Amino acid sequence: MKLTSAQKKAHDSAMKKKFKAAAFDIDGTLTDIRKFIMPGHLIKTLAHIPGHVPLAICTGRDIEHVQTRLQHICDAGPQTNEHRTRWFIFCENGGIGFFYDCRTQKYKKFFEIPWPNKKITQEAMQAFLKDRLGWHAVISIRTHSIIVHFPRPFYIFPRFINHVSKKTASRLTKIIDEMGLSKDFSVEDSGIGSVIIPRESGKGKAIKSWSEHLRIPIKDILVVGDQAQKGKNDAEFLSGDYGTSFTVGAQTPSVYPLPVLDSTGKKLWGPEGTQYLLEQIKFA
Repeated sequence: MKLTSAQKKAHDSAMKKKFKAAAFDIDGTLTDIRKFIMPGHLIKTLAHIPGHVPLAICTGRDIEHVQTRLQHICDAGPQTNEHRTRWFIFCENGGIGFFYDCRTQKYKKFFEIPWPNKKITQEAMQAFLKDRLGWHAVISIRTHSIIVHFPRPFYIFPRFINHVSKKTASRLTKIIDEMGLSKDFSVEDSGIGSVIIPRESGKGKAIKSWSEHLRIPIKDILVVGDQAQKGKNDAEFLSGDYGTSFTVGAQTPSVYPLPVLDSTGKKLWGPEGTQYLLEQIKFA
């Protein structure tokens, strides 16, 4: 892959940098999209990062789901209190953040963005969207977001579900605009469904809160995801405004996110790209 001069300069700088924290998307970054299985070697690599610096998992999913997915990673690393307290989780596309409390042995909130009920309740929005979207949309309420996904058979066909997901996100954006709520909510497309979140929320803003919590410069945080295109759920996260960002998915014309390139200059994708990147970069 050929880089522009600006991308090459940013890429060279990032590869020499010593990062003080790292944050990762899950689907398409740590796992192959729609397969939900993390390679064993990547589990071991991730598990040892908190031995050096804080590590965050950033996802549209809820805390219960992420804890289940995280447990085998945590178990693969050192079991010291210092190691465990460096684990962080950002759920519902940045709507709520958790840190691990060794005293209670549970994840505790350290920030959250509440749903703006004064504008419209989640139940009212759910009912309205069900009426507008029809039978194919499965609309679920979470604590800080609304998720729109599809009947299980849809997911047998990857290209089809990606197309339906994109079209649904576009339609949701128009519906929310028609409701006069575009200043209050945003719609993000994950490629397998859509998430509606308060405007104040977002994975990128969660990284900003984390940077302030850790008291480290935001550019010293490594950020890795795969959905960088406009309207996708990693667009803000990978913009370059919320950490030094790399993509193991689609590229954008901007300098950030940076591609992950092997020794021959070939772009790497998915968990393979994440693993390679972690073998090359340095942590403080």
